[in-house]
Amino acid sequence: FVLNVNMKQERSGNLIELIPRLTSESNIGIWGFDSDHISTHGRQQLTVTSIYEAMYAFEKDYLKFDRAFWRHRDGSPEKISYYVTHNSGRDTKNSFENSNLVVFTNLMISEMPNFCNASYDLSSCLSGQCYPTHKKCDGIRDCDDGTDEGSCFQIQLNEDKDLFEFYLYRRNRQNAFYDATAGNFAWKNKIIG
Repeated sequence: FVLNVNMKQERSGNLIELIPRLTSESNIGIWGFDSDHISTHGRQQLTVTSIYEAMYAFEKDYLKFDRAFWRHRDGSPEKISYYVTHNSGRDTKNSFENSNLVVFTNLMISEMPNFCNASYDLSSCLSGQCYPTHKKCDGIRDCDDGTDEGSCFQIQLNEDKDLFEFYLYRRNRQNAFYDATAGNFAWKNKIIG
């Protein structure tokens, strides 16, 4: 059984021709589905955006990357753009650390004083104040600037909960009525022999 596909059936490329080559007494079933049903994404398909987000998830503190989502309520896959902004480091040393860079130099690198002692379970905010490290990503802003709640995946999920529930519980947006006689769908049976 060989199925040849003729993509040049018409110039626009909207129609294709399927040419089966087979032995006698074969049964061929060709089935098609309305493209509107396929385009209704439920966030379980592989899209360019989901691949980008999965790859960026390997980065340390990947939620610090500024990005813009375009989400379509008509079911089209979402699109994303990453863009460059100024670093949020409070001094030169912190800027390099945020970029996961190590500097080897004999020059003086400016650094603001850090009074937060890690041995006492304290981390520093960008504003210079301290907060308990175990309170990072607890949903409560312990820093004035919200540094302790930055790069928190769970908070990002909570913000997307409404959109997730929309994808999960939405009603069918299609007005198509299923016709059992195959009037609406591409279903052809051909018995040869």
